[in-house]
Amino acid sequence: MAWEQRYYPHETLICDYVFLMEYLIKSTEDVDLLVRKRILINQLGSHKAVVTLFNKLCKHVTPMEKNHYSDIFRKLNAYNAVRHHSWIAILKLQYFSTLWRGVATVAAVVLLVLTLIQTICAVISL
Repeated sequence: MAWEQRYYPHETLICDYVFLMEYLIKSTEDVDLLVRKRILINQLGSHKAVVTLFNKLCKHVTPMEKNHYSDIFRKLNAYNAVRHHSWIAILKLQYFSTLWRGVATVAAVVLLVLTLIQTICAVISL
């Protein structure tokens, strides 16, 4: 990155790519997803080390005004601006990340609905 900034300051392809990866990688779950989709190969051992690596790589580098991946940034920001996309992502990551967690979530919702129906029937019968 230093070599590219020193000798090719107007063609910063590597720096722009690292900025894109830093934008995408905010947690260990992000690294896990990128590894599962074979976008990233983790040879550091832990996913936390990858997050730390990308966060520290861009610490002292100032981004250029024109990024080669600016259209991807724009599309990602537009996608994240739609509220239900983040709700679906939270549902997938938090409540349906594994089969058993998904089954437990569905069972909890069914139990809640049945309790609500029982409460409504009890109030109506009074």
